[in-house]
Amino acid sequence: MASYNWNETRIREALRQMPENPRDRNFWQVLKKEKVPRETYDYVFYIFSASVICQNPSLFGFDFVPPALGT
Repeated sequence: MASYNWNETRIREALRQMPENPRDRNFWQVLKKEKVPRETYDYVFYIFSASVICQNPSLFGFDFVPPALGT
C-alpha cells in the first residue's frame, strides 16, 4: 500500500535494508527508519484502520453488518 502512494522503488529499497525476519520487516519498521511522508503514513493507516473496523464494526460503535466475502 505504501508503495502505491510513496513510490515502489523507495519502499523496495527500504525493505532491502531491513532484517530478513518478517517480524522486523514491515511498514511500522519502515516508518521508524525512513522519512516516510505524512500522506503515505495516513494512506496506509486509514486503509489498515478500515480493515480492522470492518472485522467487528459494533466494537467501534458502528451498527452495520459487514458484507459477506466470497459471495
